[in-house]
Amino acid sequence: EMEVDSEDEKNPEWLREKTITQIEEFSDVNEGEKEVMKLWNLHVMKHGFIADNQMNHACMLFVENYGQKIIKKNLCRNFMLHLVSMHDFNLISIMSIDKAVTKLREMQQKLEKGESASPANEEITEEQNGTANGFSDINSKEKALETDGVSGVSKQSKKQKL
Repeated sequence: EMEVDSEDEKNPEWLREKTITQIEEFSDVNEGEKEVMKLWNLHVMKHGFIADNQMNHACMLFVENYGQKIIKKNLCRNFMLHLVSMHDFNLISIMSIDKAVTKLREMQQKLEKGESASPANEEITEEQNGTANGFSDINSKEKALETDGVSGVSKQSKKQKL
């Protein structure tokens, strides 16, 4: 029987635990942000994403693998902020944000259809809050701020001029 060389393992248990512990020690982020960071970091480690040009694909795969958990734990706004932050650092495109949000919305609708009763202990529902799981307001603002890389003019105002 051959022993497994721990250096060959790209996702060792000790590294996963250390990542989680370090994120838990952050004092300037809320619990939802910590949860999204942990899920994201473990996802990136598991799949070995290291290059900037892999992040668009990594986001979509993340939604496919963790979308239901994000929805059930009410982390959609935290995830949306994570996506916007990644866009701010030029790691993902607006199109990727839109695709990820659309996929999450579809998943949420399927979950809602499958679940006849909603939890009774919800303080404020998304409907009362005027948002669709925190996406509608943020997503529309993000699209309004999207600019053309060549002219620097917002694409929204560019469309209005046409």
